[in-house]
Amino acid sequence: MKEFAKIKEIEAEVEKLVEKAKKDSEKKIINAERTRDETILKEIENAKRLVKEDIEKEQGKAKEGIWDIKRRSKADIDHVRSSASKNMGEAVKFVTKTFTGE
Repeated sequence: MKEFAKIKEIEAEVEKLVEKAKKDSEKKIINAERTRDETILKEIENAKRLVKEDIEKEQGKAKEGIWDIKRRSKADIDHVRSSASKNMGEAVKFVTKTFTGE
């Protein structure tokens, strides 16, 4: 009888250890899932940040390109105005010479 009681006692102790191991495993699984989810969220946030930075860089390049085009256009317009002014001056001199004979 003592042996049977001892066996039952050991079985109960083993059952407690098994239950404790199950609870510990469940906690570890929950923690691992939480950690995985947090890692995924961090990666998503990092990817968003990188995409935003890339967009901002490209917008900066586009703005620089637009300003460059505007500067070149202004320079071209100024050159045309200067040439037109010079040509008008030449035309006035020619007409003046023609009519005055000088």
